[in-house]
Amino acid sequence: MFELIREKKKLLLVLLLLFIVPPFVVVGAWDRINPATGIVVASVNGKDIYQREWEIAHQQLIDDFKKKIAQDIPDDVFNSQSAKEVTLDDLINREILQVVTQELSIYVPNELVKSVISSVPQFQTDGKFDLIKAQAFLEKRGTRSDLFEAGVRNDLALRTIPTAISETSIVPRSVARKIAQAENEDRQIKVKFFSSLNFEKGIEITNEEVESFYNLKQNQFQIPARYDLEFLLIKESDQLEEIANSVYEESESLNPTASSFDLKIRTANGFSFGQPIVAPSLTEDEIIALNSPKFRASLRNGSVIEEGKNTDLIEISPNLHISARVIKNYKSKPIDFKVVKPQIESEMKIKKMADLANAAANKWIENYSSANKDSKSVLLNNLSKSIIVNRKDPNKNLGKYKSALVGKTNEIFDYDFLVNDIKSLNLGRGGSIVVYLESSYIPKPSFSGVVEALPAIYSNLKNVDSQVSFKSWLIQSQLDMTIERFSERLASSSKTSE
Repeated sequence: MFELIREKKKLLLVLLLLFIVPPFVVVGAWDRINPATGIVVASVNGKDIYQREWEIAHQQLIDDFKKKIAQDIPDDVFNSQSAKEVTLDDLINREILQVVTQELSIYVPNELVKSVISSVPQFQTDGKFDLIKAQAFLEKRGTRSDLFEAGVRNDLALRTIPTAISETSIVPRSVARKIAQAENEDRQIKVKFFSSLNFEKGIEITNEEVESFYNLKQNQFQIPARYDLEFLLIKESDQLEEIANSVYEESESLNPTASSFDLKIRTANGFSFGQPIVAPSLTEDEIIALNSPKFRASLRNGSVIEEGKNTDLIEISPNLHISARVIKNYKSKPIDFKVVKPQIESEMKIKKMADLANAAANKWIENYSSANKDSKSVLLNNLSKSIIVNRKDPNKNLGKYKSALVGKTNEIFDYDFLVNDIKSLNLGRGGSIVVYLESSYIPKPSFSGVVEALPAIYSNLKNVDSQVSFKSWLIQSQLDMTIERFSERLASSSKTSE
């Protein structure tokens, strides 16, 4: 089948577009491991799901999530029981789909399988399918082409049911139209700003207050742990497996591997888990590798941090791999009280000023609420001139109040904030601002902004409706099957537990 792909390339690409199958559908095809032994964590109609399957799936979820948000998140976040059960539920849902697709004898056309395989980036040279490269890649992964092809076919079959359900969802256009109208709403407000700077006079911070705050929040006044690293960076090599074995077997040092494979040992000083490394002396590839969540997760291993062992050879991308070791460890330590005392005094003073500003705003609202009609009119006259705020472009007409209200406009458009209502918005260190809602205007369906927003809103509603429909289908399908869960058997994946 691989040989046929090159013959009808254009036809296959058209079919790919018609079926709208994204490339990520084959993610599991070369990485899926389905051991027939081990600890059972769930079963669907007698088909067991094993702990090793769950570990691989859970680590994949963690890696994908970190890659999407491009941040280094502490691994213990993913080791909560609820996070573990999310992965387990996903595996169970996959087995449910497997059962149903087999019962319905869902057929996946050969042309669709070919088109997806040909679109895999690792199988391409200059944007075109390369048979030799594809076969070499699969051989390096220890996967035969026929098994990979079967995995792709299975993944495509599993996608058939969610796709069919989504296509049957019906969203009333009237609902989308009303949302589009609401998104273009104008609200006319008046405001009164209570700046924390107006409450500085008379505030004193005692030494006892500062010391108490320092002792209570000492973990906030720490110089974070830092590490000096040495590492090997491999951009392209046909000896990746041998290099990986070498850094593992010669785990006390990178020197043997560097010597055997003629690699340069590089260094990075002052590495910290809490912030990205951007040293000017590092190349772009080095910065990408050292900031990779996958690499940082491997570096957290106790034997790497404490014992100076090599990390595994980590694949950052198909053409970029890294292995590193810690050569110097600078432990986290508290900052001396004398150094941070002025900072604490300043922060405590600002907080007291902000508290007084918020109290003054709430007192103003209290006086307004208890006043008679004439007194209310007088108080309202002390507010700013009318400001028209648009939900779609909320910062446009805020004028001098823009810096205070940025990030607070959602509260102005809160559904329970009604005309003639008044509320205070806490601005944190800045103080507080009182907002009075004078009027609200919803544009007509024919308004250009409504018409322009309608397609995107309708599409989003349809996606939400599709997801709800599919979840409902899964719940109903579970009632017709024998499903067992053993959530207490879920262990941390090998990487996240380190």
